[in-house]
Amino acid sequence: KELGEDPATGKKILLRDGRFGPYVTDGDTNASLRRGDTVDGLSFERATELLAEKRAKSA
Repeated sequence: KELGEDPATGKKILLRDGRFGPYVTDGDTNASLRRGDTVDGLSFERATELLAEKRAKSA
């Protein structure tokens, strides 16, 4: 499911279902949904937040 375009990278943010559960990706960075996040209730803002947190940890 496409959620929109990441303002930080300009890439499409996708919601995917992976081996270890649902996650969001921009093609380069993957971030798992956290406890309390639901596939149906995940907002675009929350998806960008998860990806930004993941990028900060990786840097």
